[in-house]
Amino acid sequence: MTALTRREMISATAAIAGAAVLSDCSPARAREAEPARAGRLKQSVSRWPYSRIPLDDFSKACAAMGLKAIDLLQPADWETVREHGLVSSMGYPTERKDFLSNGFNNRASHAMLLRELERTIPLAAKHAVPNVIAMFGNRDGKSDAEGMSACIEGLKKIAPLAEEHQVTVCVELLNSKVDHKDYQGD
Repeated sequence: MTALTRREMISATAAIAGAAVLSDCSPARAREAEPARAGRLKQSVSRWPYSRIPLDDFSKACAAMGLKAIDLLQPADWETVREHGLVSSMGYPTERKDFLSNGFNNRASHAMLLRELERTIPLAAKHAVPNVIAMFGNRDGKSDAEGMSACIEGLKKIAPLAEEHQVTVCVELLNSKVDHKDYQGD
């Protein structure tokens, strides 16, 4: 048996590897495509950009696309979404025109906000809505420290009920520099 040089060995190995790769690509060796795996992402969509579409139709379309949830729904909408196998991943506690601007940074609003959440959190748990949304509110001249202190004070009051029902109260962060002038939570 003749000894191979290093160069001959590398060339032979490369040729064998290339032939193995090419043989797998030939039509004679075609394999069935593996089915797509279900992804780990659980995607959702917010309702408000599509509010012109009836919720029932919208829910059907979302389910057909493989989405798992619809965000930012009113309590009256939660059951419709569930009927289509979807989750309302973030629910509103109320429908109020000043919902974004009047939030927990305003101590004068705490009683109203707490009533809304006290009514909504048990309902969210009943409908398997894992999160409800709350707002910091507009600054209206309050310092960051004052607004933060008021938010902490108000949210601490609702935390025990939320924990009891395993519902998370999420505080929305919005950009006051771009499209939510004077909003304090950014």
